[in-house]
Amino acid sequence: KIYKAKNKISGDIRAMKQIDKSKITDMLTFKNEIEILSRMDHPNIIKLFEVFEDNKYFYLINDLCTGGELLDRIVKRRYENPFTEKEAAIIFKELVSAISYCHDMNIVHRDLKPENILFINEDKNSPIKVIDFGFSKEFKNKNSNSKQKNMSSKVGTVYYMAPEILQG
Repeated sequence: KIYKAKNKISGDIRAMKQIDKSKITDMLTFKNEIEILSRMDHPNIIKLFEVFEDNKYFYLINDLCTGGELLDRIVKRRYENPFTEKEAAIIFKELVSAISYCHDMNIVHRDLKPENILFINEDKNSPIKVIDFGFSKEFKNKNSNSKQKNMSSKVGTVYYMAPEILQG
């Protein structure tokens, strides 16, 4: 569940994601996502401000994005008012900037799709935020002395995977 939350001291409005601990099937993956998100600091990547927990839930305090998913905007606008090339270029530039930042931080997202791109607000020119780093992974730079193998797990959303990934 996601709630709108207000910091009583600063007055900042944020999103508070409530996650039932009993529904987390892989705690290591969950903690990996939290660790990666806590290191991210880019205007087009969802910001994780704080994490709290009690006996039953984790609470993640993030940027509040009220503009919906990219997929919803594409579907809504496809016939009457489709994205112009200029609008698409702005969104793509922000997306590439976010992913370049991730790669500079040695992070690969591994589940990029329109549903994981949110708009900050409902404005037509709203900036985007990349979300959902649940499948993300840190990788070692090829120039380092690490003996890490290439990533080989088939993760992500099948509808958006390249055929080469599905074929191994």
